[in-house]
Amino acid sequence: MRWVCCDDVYHLYRNSWLNGTLIAGFVSLFLQREISLSTSRSSGWDPSKVAYLGTHFYPLVVAKSYLAIDQLYSISLNNYLNDILFTIHRPGHWFSSIVSYSKKTVYIIDGYNKNDPYTEVFDNLIHWFERALESIGIVPDPSRAWKRITFRTYKEHTTENVVLADQTDGSSCGVLSAMQHVYYIKLGHLPNSTEHFSQSDVPRLRLYMANLFREYNLEFPSAFTSRHTSDLSETEVYAEVERIEEEYRKREAEDIKVVEQVDKGRGASRDDAFSFL
Repeated sequence: MRWVCCDDVYHLYRNSWLNGTLIAGFVSLFLQREISLSTSRSSGWDPSKVAYLGTHFYPLVVAKSYLAIDQLYSISLNNYLNDILFTIHRPGHWFSSIVSYSKKTVYIIDGYNKNDPYTEVFDNLIHWFERALESIGIVPDPSRAWKRITFRTYKEHTTENVVLADQTDGSSCGVLSAMQHVYYIKLGHLPNSTEHFSQSDVPRLRLYMANLFREYNLEFPSAFTSRHTSDLSETEVYAEVERIEEEYRKREAEDIKVVEQVDKGRGASRDDAFSFL
């Protein structure tokens, strides 16, 4: 995973689009955090059963670069038999995907292009995964067809009480796709009527993402509660975002001075100066 730097975090402010580094960094950091906390919880769900492969995984699937996948991701047998999460990019748009061996289901969750059947994406993912199973000696059972679940069709294929977020603007896809994965990591299933989020929560979710990078160990904000209550108005949320942005700018200026003084003439990179992970 690449270092996440200040330039990446700036994408969280206002209505900016998120880049792949920020999405992958946030979900990976959240997964690490949940695994470290899972031993002290009694929910019965083990987040270590989830593997998150980031934002650059799917292009390798499309290219059928299976050796590169094995080398870059070192996917173990246990991960093949558990749930694999990754974020997919189309020009100007992010959406989330989950491959579940136990349920023999591929989820593609896109609250913006809700009627897209994503046939080619499903075909690519199923072909890759069955090839991956064969490489470890597991022959796919032809009697169990893969379920293909999208935003539009999930009610037709599952009895799970799922509540997915509609995307109603043009810039929140990165936030919403990341949070679909975060909820799956947190709960072991997609958002439901008890624990869910919506487009209206995006300002607070952006703030939560910024705070997770900043503090590393914050608990869920009020947007994650069943009633979606909050002590902050939208104006106060944006004021808090501006405060954090100003703090990052000050920290950036201080880091530049330190790098210039300590590493003068050695050409230190910006990622060395502004890495959060």
